[in-house]
Amino acid sequence: MRDLNAGADSPAPMLSLIIPAFNIQEYIRSCLDAIANQSFEDVEIIVVDGGSTDDTLSRLEMWNIDQPRLRIQAETEKGPGRARNRGIRAATGKYIWFIDGDDLIATECLLSITDRLRATQADVLLINHEIVHAAGGRHMTSQDYALLSRPLPDAFTIAEQPSLLGLRLVSWNKIVRREFLTRAGTEFLDRFPYEDVPVSCDLLLAADRLSVLPKVCYYQLDRPGSILRAGDRRQHFTIFAAWRPILARARADARTGTRHVTRRVYRALFERAIWHCSTVFDTGGHGLGRFGTDGFIARCDRREFFAAMHELYADYVPDGYQLPPGLRGAKFSLLARNQYAAYAILDPLNQLRVTIDSRRQQRLSRTSASG
Repeated sequence: MRDLNAGADSPAPMLSLIIPAFNIQEYIRSCLDAIANQSFEDVEIIVVDGGSTDDTLSRLEMWNIDQPRLRIQAETEKGPGRARNRGIRAATGKYIWFIDGDDLIATECLLSITDRLRATQADVLLINHEIVHAAGGRHMTSQDYALLSRPLPDAFTIAEQPSLLGLRLVSWNKIVRREFLTRAGTEFLDRFPYEDVPVSCDLLLAADRLSVLPKVCYYQLDRPGSILRAGDRRQHFTIFAAWRPILARARADARTGTRHVTRRVYRALFERAIWHCSTVFDTGGHGLGRFGTDGFIARCDRREFFAAMHELYADYVPDGYQLPPGLRGAKFSLLARNQYAAYAILDPLNQLRVTIDSRRQQRLSRTSASG
């Protein structure tokens, strides 16, 4: 791997790996080692430290002494969105991959990724991932598996495959052509969480060439004490501020044919937004708003959050919209009518659905491992 301190005359690398870091001293070395152990070397590593108060920065500096292969950027303000934006400005690679510093990339994935990028000349390459449970290290197939494992063209637009809006709205399941990202003008939001929702959506909607690599390239570590379950009690209300500008712009695009946003794409995006919000609401919620210990929305906030979901639905529902079938349609119907108590009655069905989905993912994981 090239020495990134070699100077401005060094040729631009194929990949810029941008890693936000904040108080992840236990994980950052493993993340960097997983990158360094790849045979593909035409990369630059940019780690943006957001003011860590533990030993993250010193461990980064020690790793750099042993293997001077990265640049460390300092960001005075906290937040992964700010860190990624800072990394974009520093990047020189043809493509950018955002990697969380407490996760891992798969063995020899960089070679597979770059081979696919060269073959397709994609604006955005969508990759598969697995979830790794910290306790025991068990791997679970991602919820994206079914969408990414279907036969798909080498390159396509979202208008041709709108179901891909159902992929997880995270930054690390996409490798993005830097010139396209810069031209799109989209940025991560400053405030966590849901800071990567606008970027994920904008890139999918604007790309002239989307492509898929179904191979598992990324391991997301699911560990106790997730920041999504801690911090500001009302932090999950930021989901509405993330989604509203996206839906407003996409609705206007659908009416004028801008980007690749057809009416069918807008409907898929609307359903993705409502399902995303309802999933946050359902996580850990039980019965008539009793707050589970693992819940995202506190009991005292649940009625307000539900009302905000109803407003989002009412403000952006597509013209002539027909409800989807099954449980999703039932939930959407209650949201449309702002029927909070009736929605809560569906909770046992929601819990059953989560259990069934989890077991299905486990079966897929075992099948994938045995294959």
